[in-house]
Amino acid sequence: MSRLTFVAALAFVIAVSAYDNHQCIVDREYFPSIELNPIAKKLVVWNDGVSLLVAVKTVGIGISSASLVHLRHAWPDAARTVLAALVVVQSVTLMSLV
Repeated sequence: MSRLTFVAALAFVIAVSAYDNHQCIVDREYFPSIELNPIAKKLVVWNDGVSLLVAVKTVGIGISSASLVHLRHAWPDAARTVLAALVVVQSVTLMSLV
C-alpha cells in the first residue's frame, strides 16, 4: 500500500468518525432512543448527555490512528489489513448515517 493510499484511507476513517460525532451532538435530544450500541447508550444515560460518548470516541479514534501509523512502520501487512477492516466498518457507519 502506497503512502498516499494509506493516508487517504486513514483520513476517510477519521472523517467518518468526526461526522458520526457531529451527528451525536446534533441528535443529542433523542440520541438514546435511536442508538443501537448498548455501550454508547449507557455512556449517554450515565453522563446525562453525549459529551462523554463524544470524548471517548474522539480519544479512541486518536489512539487507533496513532497505532495504525506506528503499525505501518513496524508491520506493514498487518496495518494494511487493519486499515482495510476499518474502512469497511466506517463505510457501513457512513451508510447508516446518510
